[in-house]
Amino acid sequence: YESRFGVDSRYKAEVFPGVPEMLRTLKENDHVLGIITSNTKLNVRSALGPSILNLFDTAVDLHDLNRDYNGKKALALREMVQSQSLSGRDPLAHYVGDTMKDFGAAREAGVPFVGVSYGWEIRGDETGFPVVHSIDELKSKLLSPA
Repeated sequence: YESRFGVDSRYKAEVFPGVPEMLRTLKENDHVLGIITSNTKLNVRSALGPSILNLFDTAVDLHDLNRDYNGKKALALREMVQSQSLSGRDPLAHYVGDTMKDFGAAREAGVPFVGVSYGWEIRGDETGFPVVHSIDELKSKLLSPA
């Protein structure tokens, strides 16, 4: 499965409409952007394209997770947040995800989580974290997290 993940069209990642504009707005508002994904860089690169991918300050994919973090998103997330804090950047972070495993990683890393109901698993009736139902709602939440 993992060896075919980046080349098998069944696993092709696609960008939701409005995401590129949201990412540009976040970047223009001095947000540090990072990706931690169970997908492959090949899929992410293919889906986002170079102009969107260049907005991200760092990216950790499936292979990085397995090689550097024992497969644990929480370890990668914690390191990502700490590196921004040490560089003098605002350490306020939100982990946006679409699975309960993403929520667990955020909780383990001590990072606030925002679930999106338009992804794989989260539907909106979960408790313990905010859930957004659109890209516009997510953008509003991230621009004014209070």
